Amino acid sequence: MKVPFMNRPLIQAWIFVLATLVAGHAWAQSGSATIPWSQLSSSEQKVLAPLKESWNQLPAARQHRMQKGAERWAGMSAEQRLKAQKRLKKWKQLGPERKKRIRESFKEFKELPLLKRQFLRERRRIFQNLPREHQKQLRDKWQKRGLRGKKRFDAGRGNNQD
Repeated sequence: MKVPFMNRPLIQAWIFVLATLVAGHAWAQSGSATIPWSQLSSSEQKVLAPLKESWNQLPAARQHRMQKGAERWAGMSAEQRLKAQKRLKKWKQLGPERKKRIRESFKEFKELPLLKRQFLRERRRIFQNLPREHQKQLRDKWQKRGLRGKKRFDAGRGNNQD
């Protein structure tokens, strides 16, 4: 069974970038107003405390993104928060070119039709359930073939091609 290469940290970074971009885009499109600090819930204020002094100077879209992030954070379990912190730490350590490539790849992924995205997500799930050694063998094989985590995707049929 052929499984497209999907790097778990890369996918997790995509998810983080997507959440940030989607929230920011939605609020920017709505032309929403700024949020006074006093209108944030106590849990949101706690999460956003490092921004308290500069909160009023932030653009409305960024305030809304930060508020949504604080809401998501409050709804996470301790384990989910720890994973999110690790992903954010890895994201911050990436260089600007790597971040740019990830954003571009994510944009390309989001532009795929729904069925193709579902197909790729399912293949990623299958890959992640493989033993680590098998994953490594597949990665090595794909890198030798020059695929580097991307497979050509037949736009007409939704089939992977080599």
